[in-house]
Amino acid sequence: MNFIKPCAVLSTTLIIHTATLAWWGTTGRAADAGTDRPKTTTTMANTAPQIPLNQYALPDPALGLSAWTFVAPADWKKEGGVYWTGQLLPLAYYSELTLSNPRGSEQFELFPIAIYAATDNPMLAAGRPRCPYLQADECVTRILIPKHRPQAQDLRVLACDKQPAQMIAEAAARARTQGVMNCDFRAARVLVEYRQGDRQFREMFFCTLIAPRLPGPTVWCIERALGLRAEKAKFEQSYRLLGLVASSLRENQEWVKARGRKLRTMIPPPTPHGGSGGPSILDVSRSISRNNDQFLKNIDAINTQRLNTPASDGWTRAYRNTERVVNPSTGEEMDVTGGYLQYYQDYSGRIYGSNDPTDFYLQTEIGGTVLEPTR
Repeated sequence: MNFIKPCAVLSTTLIIHTATLAWWGTTGRAADAGTDRPKTTTTMANTAPQIPLNQYALPDPALGLSAWTFVAPADWKKEGGVYWTGQLLPLAYYSELTLSNPRGSEQFELFPIAIYAATDNPMLAAGRPRCPYLQADECVTRILIPKHRPQAQDLRVLACDKQPAQMIAEAAARARTQGVMNCDFRAARVLVEYRQGDRQFREMFFCTLIAPRLPGPTVWCIERALGLRAEKAKFEQSYRLLGLVASSLRENQEWVKARGRKLRTMIPPPTPHGGSGGPSILDVSRSISRNNDQFLKNIDAINTQRLNTPASDGWTRAYRNTERVVNPSTGEEMDVTGGYLQYYQDYSGRIYGSNDPTDFYLQTEIGGTVLEPTR
């Protein structure tokens, strides 16, 4: 676990203004009313709570930079870090962060990114987990909840907002910052309710997916996923604070650039001994191509030499898998492709091969002439 350090630049008491949470929305009463999607709240209570919030940084020790900044109540428990795996595939790095109220049920979580390959072929997956390219709401219910909430029971989806425009725009902006273009984006925010032991929880998931449009099997990524949860009875009130914490989460752009430079150094060079110590598929392909080119040049040289040497005609024909035959009707000699027991020539000059010396059709129906081997 990396040490999450407070930033000295901000340590103050902030008033939660519900109008600033419009895009995060509030869903406690909306879900109880059976609406299709979360409703935003823009009215401010007469006596807004005052909660002391500090700004914190999540460092990346490998790069010596702060990776993320966020605000959180000073007395909340803070866990997480930035981790490098030491290998490019299937995943080079990931960040995770959990903020929780030690005296309540509120919890904010930044889930690790994950990369999947939409293929059934393990070789094409290159070590990545294999999974069809899901919609973002399916990703929440089929991947995030089973993986990160394994004890959740009696799960119900209360509301789902598919493809929120602002989430898509923010994901596209992050991709452009990292130099990633020509991508497909999917996003959703999903409110669920579940039981964990004897406690009833509600949790809002925010999930964005990205898939570069490249040849070959689709490789897609959970680009960002957040979970904001609290006990059902307190979710409406707690969500305002959780939304403020979520909206404060920022990536340090200097870290984003340094991360990109480090990733580029992890790409193996195109040498026969790159990658994991052995030749890559591309290296092998190039080597075979070079060998084939040289082989064909050698064959051309040999054929030129042999064909210019009358004494070696028989050896050359055997090497090239051809045979010398003659049409007894015309006396014309010719080379035919070897491998058949008998050859025929029809009235138009076309040659047929057969492994049946008494092939009736070739000899009669097409007026074929049996070609004889030369002596």
